[in-house]
Amino acid sequence: MLAYNPVYERTLNMKLVYQKTKSEINNETGEVNKETETNVIRLPQEPPFVKMYINDLCSIKGVSNADQDLLRHLLARLDYEGYITLNTRIRDRLCELLDIKPKTLRNRLTVLVKSELIAPVCRNEYRVNPDYFAKGDWKSICEQKQSYKMLVTYTNKGRDIKTR
Repeated sequence: MLAYNPVYERTLNMKLVYQKTKSEINNETGEVNKETETNVIRLPQEPPFVKMYINDLCSIKGVSNADQDLLRHLLARLDYEGYITLNTRIRDRLCELLDIKPKTLRNRLTVLVKSELIAPVCRNEYRVNPDYFAKGDWKSICEQKQSYKMLVTYTNKGRDIKTR
């Protein structure tokens, strides 16, 4: 569910329409047993876009042509939640299609992860960066963008990068 977050509101241009509070009251004592607050938001219209080709994006990100080929095959397997599942059968098929060895496939996946085009979620599953790739309705894409965060903290020991 898309949660209302004032910081994210500014980046996505979502608007808080109203807040509704529902109270459950004990009729005998008059005490409030439970309060539920609901934020009703309005999502922006799908923004105007510029068509960007994968090879242009990969050029900006420093991704080679060979790694772009893998990215194209991965995006063909993108589900509506922004994930790509690579079970053994699919990995074998990708190796066959790209005429590469499994080790090369793993190396190319690592390149795509380092370029922040995809991120590993769990074993054999990757999530695409929704700022670049998405599939589905605009509300779902907004939810994916909200949940795909990267926080960089700098300390005297270096930097700490956390993604969610």
